[in-house]
Amino acid sequence: AAAAGVADAGVLRAQLREVAAWLHINSMRSETLQFNLLCEQKVRNVYRKRAFVSVLDGQGRLGTEEEEEHLTTAVSVFRDRVDFSLPNVVPKPQTLAQHVQALAQAHSEFIETEEDKAAVAAVEAQLEAVALAATDGDGDPLDEKEFGAEQEQEQEQEQEQEQEQEQEQEQEQEQEQELAQEVASQDAYSRDGEKVVPWSPLLLCETPSREAHGFVPASELGVVDNKSFF
Repeated sequence: AAAAGVADAGVLRAQLREVAAWLHINSMRSETLQFNLLCEQKVRNVYRKRAFVSVLDGQGRLGTEEEEEHLTTAVSVFRDRVDFSLPNVVPKPQTLAQHVQALAQAHSEFIETEEDKAAVAAVEAQLEAVALAATDGDGDPLDEKEFGAEQEQEQEQEQEQEQEQEQEQEQEQEQEQELAQEVASQDAYSRDGEKVVPWSPLLLCETPSREAHGFVPASELGVVDNKSFF
């Protein structure tokens, strides 16, 4: 009993450690996601401020012939257009630093002052520092290695599942074939279609007929394809 109690206590401690580790990892993931969103919002905030000022200055020219291209572009900054176009190649994944750089380049006309450029550069430097801290001695990102290992495990699991499914399908096919053979062998001796056909004894005075008696005269009996018929 004492040994069982010690074993149960060890299992409980292991479960508590796993729960604590899971909570800690989820907290780290949540903080990482918040950090990524904050970095992107910082860069967007830089050029959105300038675009907003441009819209306020030129609001009287919106929708008129005097609306210039810069004003139209400023309005487009605040639009979320629905794009149904599909690339004809597999898109390459981007890191957050590359995504931020692409945002800054796409809206470079609204990042005018040195202060704006310094704010964007600070975010990019922060992302580079985080990326450097998240690499191993080989310079490869740790998350990419972990992701590759997870992919290999998933592929192995998928292969195992496919093999199990193939084996199950083969077993089902064998069972179906065996069942079909049993049914085929029983067809010649099947009596499922038989039923009682009542008739009056007075009908014996008449000539036998299938409709009245349920059988025919003996002169009409015969054998066809190993099956007797009446």
